[in-house]
Amino acid sequence: MPLRVDYVGRLDDIIEPAVAYLSQPVDLFERQHLVVPTAGVKAWLLPELAKHLGASGKHDGIVANVKVHYPGSLTSFFSSTRDDQIDT
Repeated sequence: MPLRVDYVGRLDDIIEPAVAYLSQPVDLFERQHLVVPTAGVKAWLLPELAKHLGASGKHDGIVANVKVHYPGSLTSFFSSTRDDQIDT
């Protein structure tokens, strides 16, 4: 999974890049990830994304299979998930 970082000056400026990211074709069961700074941004962002991801363009979309993280959780993406113990 590639890492892409976008910085914005205003919250409204994140909608277009996030919609473009979430609109890319991916495996149906592959979870997509977003990182936001606070729970308030998460609460605002998800309904805004749903308005732009609708099939008819009339605010009828949903946001599904998207995991929203906070900056402190980024280390879990970079740390190894394998067990370093030796099998005997």
